[in-house]
Amino acid sequence: MTSDALFQEIKDRLEDIQGKTELGIPIKKFEDELRDIKRGLLVEWIHCKRRQKHSYKQIEDILNGEGVPTLSGKGKWNSQTICNMVKVR
Repeated sequence: MTSDALFQEIKDRLEDIQGKTELGIPIKKFEDELRDIKRGLLVEWIHCKRRQKHSYKQIEDILNGEGVPTLSGKGKWNSQTICNMVKVR
């Protein structure tokens, strides 16, 4: 899967979850899906961007600039959080 396709998949899935939580469905209901996104798609996309010589700050700017919801659905993406996600894998 290309970096762009991965990004769109991540964005679509997180926006879908965010929309459901805005309707009152607790985010806890989506823990498994969020874990799959985090451990799979998101980490793979970050690795793609790092291979393309993007810094964690640039990756943060892409995610925030495109309005991609965070995994918690709150706040904005942070480069340190992004870096930690990759290291934990």
